Amino acid sequence: MMIESKEYIFHFKFFLVTLLIFAIIGFGFYYRVLPSYFLSDDFGLIGRVSEGGYYNLRVWIRPVIIMSYLMDYHIWSFQVIGYHLTNIFFHVMNAWLVSIFTIICFKVFGVDKLTPNKVIFILPGLYFLLLPCHSEAVSWISGRTDVIATFFILLSLIFSSLYFFMFQYWQLILTLIFFIIALCTKESALAVPLIILVLAGFSCIQASPYPIKIRLVKILQLCLPSVGIVIVYFLLRYVLIGTFIGGYGTYVHVNFSPEVVLSNLVRYSMRVFMPPLSSPEYGKVLHQQNLQILGIHGIVGFISICLITLLVKLKKLQWLLLTRQRKIIGLLLLSGIFIIALFPVIRIQLFILSTPIERIMGISLTLSIIFSMALTLWFQLTKYERICNVLFFLLLIGCFFLATLPVISMEVSLFDTQNERFLYFPSIFASIGMIFIVITVIQSLFFRRIIFFIVIVFSAYHLWNVNEQWVLAGQISQNILTTLVEQTTRPDIVILNLPDNLNGAYIFRNGLTRALKVFMKAKHIHAVYISAYQNLNSNQDTFELIQTNTILPSFSLFLHEQSSLSLLNRENKYLDVSQPQQDHLEFYLKDHDNTSEYDMFMYSSGAMKKVIFPQIVRSEVEQ
Repeated sequence: MMIESKEYIFHFKFFLVTLLIFAIIGFGFYYRVLPSYFLSDDFGLIGRVSEGGYYNLRVWIRPVIIMSYLMDYHIWSFQVIGYHLTNIFFHVMNAWLVSIFTIICFKVFGVDKLTPNKVIFILPGLYFLLLPCHSEAVSWISGRTDVIATFFILLSLIFSSLYFFMFQYWQLILTLIFFIIALCTKESALAVPLIILVLAGFSCIQASPYPIKIRLVKILQLCLPSVGIVIVYFLLRYVLIGTFIGGYGTYVHVNFSPEVVLSNLVRYSMRVFMPPLSSPEYGKVLHQQNLQILGIHGIVGFISICLITLLVKLKKLQWLLLTRQRKIIGLLLLSGIFIIALFPVIRIQLFILSTPIERIMGISLTLSIIFSMALTLWFQLTKYERICNVLFFLLLIGCFFLATLPVISMEVSLFDTQNERFLYFPSIFASIGMIFIVITVIQSLFFRRIIFFIVIVFSAYHLWNVNEQWVLAGQISQNILTTLVEQTTRPDIVILNLPDNLNGAYIFRNGLTRALKVFMKAKHIHAVYISAYQNLNSNQDTFELIQTNTILPSFSLFLHEQSSLSLLNRENKYLDVSQPQQDHLEFYLKDHDNTSEYDMFMYSSGAMKKVIFPQIVRSEVEQ
């Protein structure tokens, strides 16, 4: 693939301008999180680096991430802005690489003739940049693991795609090098060899000046070393941490039961495009059983469409579907497949829509969309030169599912941002697929622009709103630490309800003790006892502490909002929690005559408040 000097200069300027645009837009949408304080895992990861220690090798092997924290700490110390800048920088670079990967894929896999306007190839990267499901990975400092891993994964995929087109050994070597670095960043890179294998298989069916035997040999020269690297990687894991899996354990990471896989496939497919669902009413419909049914129907539909596409692609079998008499049968067959795949959606509509008129209108609209999808797909299949478009779209869907394999056992919440960082790597193919389907289906440039505008604005609007949760979470984290340091006068702290997260934005799921001792330099605090963690719906959730018995003495902490409590310790040094519930906490003081060893705090209305009731308890008991 020789490039003329003028063409090279054009591409260089085009890529440079694209990077500049992405940098401006990326920092424009994420600048608000720059002063947002450290959260949860940040305190443990950065705290260990500041103390000269590193990751616990019994759990993870991620030296690249360790190096990123080391560099940030030596440059910024505990100034949070620098850590956020690193996350945003890699996110912008990833969006830029997505656009480059799109251009290369379109060229290598023969779909670059869909549009003469090369500027349109910026859109997958722009869409990736503004996806609301990236807020956890980018706005949370500890979410950088997925962001940095995806950076090296993209580089590996870019050079592997170039290799399938040019078969240069320097491309093969760079592919393997970046794959190794990605493995040393996060385990999700284990999906890369599978994706490369699928891309290689797709490249074999494309026109090429190289004979098929030579291409197969060249592909094996890439695939076999990749497999060897994976084997060596697992052996090193066993030597260093004593197990092949590590992390959260075998039960979590290798739980490939059909129920878990099917429901999580649907979760990933929905959340990659959508912001968290705000209404709790959706929980009545999108429960585990319905998600599994959606997964089964979706897989059946995907496999059926793949088989029909294969039949049409093979010229010897085209007579089965493409004769004049059988074209209508083929269209009806595709319509039936889409109805089967989306039948659970119709069932959900019957549940959600209350009146008969609403149900008729909703189901009619769904069936119209199904028939339009079938008609569009059939039009692509009956034009032999357009079959490649269908194959490329199926390729993107397949790569999306392969990218989810390392994390498919991890549940992504549909109602908040928890665990949405696992969507970061798969969203590469979702972003390209979304733009590609619009280019393929919509021929009018005017309507394309309208749809692109709607899609981009929708994502940008929800990204802005979701990032607000991380800004508030950072404020809560900093306020809690400041209050505890300033108001604590005794060696121990007892916290009744410590905020765990704010609508999925982590606050103090862990790391409070290290935050006080390392980040706040609170050497006078010896121990922290947490009775319960609290899931916040708002930073202004209110609580009330009521004394229920003056003899023991016992107390109840009542929640006045839709927040919930999750118990950590039923019993600690100073309290005994007798009746833990989601909406209230009941406890009594073990030694109410001796409260000089600890200060007690509760969280309410956006602030940590000191509880001063021991004097009241003593006076009431004396009476």
